[in-house]
Amino acid sequence: MLSDKTLQLVPNDNVIDHDFMLQGLRREPYRGFVERSANGTEAKNITQETLRSAPFWVPSLKTQKAIAERLKCFGHAIVAVSEQRSNLFRLRDSLTKAVS
Repeated sequence: MLSDKTLQLVPNDNVIDHDFMLQGLRREPYRGFVERSANGTEAKNITQETLRSAPFWVPSLKTQKAIAERLKCFGHAIVAVSEQRSNLFRLRDSLTKAVS
């Protein structure tokens, strides 16, 4: 990354929740917009103006915090399910070895 191409996003706490913003920046349609809007051959570039025009839904702060909290819970649930899946595979392997 070149320093002259680096932008810093500084959220206004009175307008947007940090966790909500982070989740929004990671998902469609924002990421898809950025990927489609970048130009250049090897080193892709995108202008600040284009980034500012990207679609980004900003509901009330109360709604943002509720959405961010639900997404955090979903994330924890996904981790827990992944751990359970791994445990089940280990158990299956142990039982298969014991029976063999």
